[in-house]
Amino acid sequence: MYRNLKIIGLLTLVLFFSACSLKKSSINFEKSKYNGFYPVVNSGVDVFYYNDTTEFETIDTVAVITLDEIKSISRKKDKNSKKTILYIELTDEGIKKFDVYTSQHIKEKLALIFADKIFATPIIFEPIKEGKITITFNENNTDFINTIVKSFKKYKNNG
Repeated sequence: MYRNLKIIGLLTLVLFFSACSLKKSSINFEKSKYNGFYPVVNSGVDVFYYNDTTEFETIDTVAVITLDEIKSISRKKDKNSKKTILYIELTDEGIKKFDVYTSQHIKEKLALIFADKIFATPIIFEPIKEGKITITFNENNTDFINTIVKSFKKYKNNG
């Protein structure tokens, strides 16, 4: 159902996403314990798992990138493949932090989490300097993407 992904210089993530058990209504980022990008570690305090599978990931409890270091999240359409894309742009501070982190953690996993749900654990293959992230969905799960986008905008407007 889900596969490990790799992070590359332009940070285009292809997410093979066939199902999502997130509610289609709304995500409350403020009530979520985990939002952001977290290191996947061998031992840690919290264990997370992909929904509907048996693949477990242990994450560090300190985020590399938090919601406050994300400038925007939007939905786009890939011109070539016609697939739906979740586009994430980091703030200037987020770009610097992500560049430093990815430079020091080559060949390590990073868990991308929104509303306490891991939706990808890509492997870092090279430093990411631009802070622009695209996550392409294999299926057109626009409800999920729209929920993330609307919830993030609501979070930013309340903050």
